[in-house]
Amino acid sequence: MAINVTDTYTVSSDNWEMNIEFNYHHERGDWENPPYTETEVTKVLLVSPDKNGLLVSTDITDFYFEHLDSQYQEEVEEYARDNY
Repeated sequence: MAINVTDTYTVSSDNWEMNIEFNYHHERGDWENPPYTETEVTKVLLVSPDKNGLLVSTDITDFYFEHLDSQYQEEVEEYARDNY
């Protein structure tokens, strides 16, 4: 049985929130095929207040892959495994 899920992993701070959207695919495997798992980050949004206190959502996907992926990839994979 295969599991295919799209979900969001959220990292929160006092004044911002980072929403990491991902696809998770898992196949249990059997005696012929080993288990297979893949987690793919598809979009990352930073939500923070502007100078008027209104929440603004900014797409930081490119920045995430350039600077943050190695820091959060394991957390996203663990979240997906634990929840699905």
